[in-house]
Amino acid sequence: MRSDDFERGAEKVASGAKKYGLAAVFAIAAGTLAMGSFFTTTDAERHVVTHLSEFSHVSDPGLNFKIPFVQGTKAYPIDIQEFQVGPKNIASKGNQSLQDVFVKFQYRVPVEKIEWLHKNAPNYHDRARTLGVKVANEVLGTTDTTNLAERRTQVGQEMLIAMQQIMDTNGMGLEIQNATLENFDWDPAFRDSIRENARVKNEIVRLEAELKRDEVEARRKVVEAQGVANERRERAAGEADAARTAAEGARDAAIAQADGEAYRVTKEGEARASAFAAEINAFGNPDTYVDYTEAKQWNGQLPTIMSGSEGNEMFIDLRSGDTVKDATGPAAAAPQP
Repeated sequence: MRSDDFERGAEKVASGAKKYGLAAVFAIAAGTLAMGSFFTTTDAERHVVTHLSEFSHVSDPGLNFKIPFVQGTKAYPIDIQEFQVGPKNIASKGNQSLQDVFVKFQYRVPVEKIEWLHKNAPNYHDRARTLGVKVANEVLGTTDTTNLAERRTQVGQEMLIAMQQIMDTNGMGLEIQNATLENFDWDPAFRDSIRENARVKNEIVRLEAELKRDEVEARRKVVEAQGVANERRERAAGEADAARTAAEGARDAAIAQADGEAYRVTKEGEARASAFAAEINAFGNPDTYVDYTEAKQWNGQLPTIMSGSEGNEMFIDLRSGDTVKDATGPAAAAPQP
């Protein structure tokens, strides 16, 4: 009895386990299918969705859906990517050997080129690196590397332009962002020649600087001498102007004095003439004025009268008394009565 009960119980347990086990399997399978139906695309990438291994479309950023087991995805980064060329030895212009050359290229995949790359160049990164080796050889092979250290930026720009031209020509369409000559070195013999060349150039620069300094000093002395000469010339001109001004002042003063004297004489003459005219007008008759003038000039002495020996001749001496005395000598004393 107990054995039958045990067997029936075991059968029930086995039947329940079988039923629930299948449910669990179906649940796990459903979860797996659900998880495989969704994928997330970030802003730094895009996914190519394939349908039965053929290109279907490019996903947008965010949560996307695909059909499990029928559709697949492949991620394409669209942020800045890079690859390096080197280390390698390159023969530059003039067969100058460059050693340990490293060149770094940076690029970006345009979203509109993802379909073309997926169909025609899915290994675009490796192909870009191969083309980078070619560009580095071509650019450095035509470059005079004696001054490569100073032209490093320019050489990198030339590599960028050459690489972009190749990308545009072959249809890959990668956008080259930067090309940098990270490292290079010369072989020992060429390095020594570079150093000697640099030493000679530095010596030339030093000599040119000394020559320029001497030229500047010579020009300074010339300017200084010209300044002294100009100062002396200006001082002499100033002294001459001062002397000329003083002479002109003295001349003007003499002219003014002469003009003043002439004016004074003129005014005095005019005054005397006015007085003379007034005197004539006062007498009313010019003849009367003449008599008046003669009377003013009489010295108060009467004329001297002399008679001849015979008594019938008489002379009136109109000379002044002093003149008569001088001519005749002292007069005889008058006779006493």
